Amino acid sequence: MKVCKKCIIVCFSVAILTLFSSCSNEVSREEFISDFFSNQREFEIVASQFLNQDNIIGLTVGNGENLCNELNSWRSCPDYNNEWEMWSVKENRVIRVPDFKYVLLNENIPEDRYAYFSDFLKSQSFRSIRKYPGGWVEFESDKMGVRFNSSPNVSFPDGLKFNFVKRINTNWFFYEKVVQE
Repeated sequence: MKVCKKCIIVCFSVAILTLFSSCSNEVSREEFISDFFSNQREFEIVASQFLNQDNIIGLTVGNGENLCNELNSWRSCPDYNNEWEMWSVKENRVIRVPDFKYVLLNENIPEDRYAYFSDFLKSQSFRSIRKYPGGWVEFESDKMGVRFNSSPNVSFPDGLKFNFVKRINTNWFFYEKVVQE
């Protein structure tokens, strides 16, 4: 059997393309919503607890390499040498602290409370949780997220930052943000 070089190159290219596309970390909308439904009760518990505490408004979990950690107005990025910083409007300057424990103390957040929310995000492969006035909480993972509204039948606000929004049930919405290049 004779095999031409062109055929081998094409077959090899298709195999590589298939390998890369099957190894992609990109999650489809359907997979994202399905994963959410399998853990919906946990999300409801965490959302309710997040709404019923006053000290954490938002937290973002970095990956240690190129994504920043955030807690309320504080931020620590990989190139900050483990320091945390925030902009003080009152003092009109950046405030830096060498230790995360100072941030927790300054924000009056018990370490176990922070760990509870942070660990939940990591276990669900989400990056952030944030609450907003009006009784709603968002959980985000890159460009996709879910929003919990404590009041049923609240509509999802229209905005230019979303390219897809779907009501999941009475209190939950799924959304996909517009990716800005």
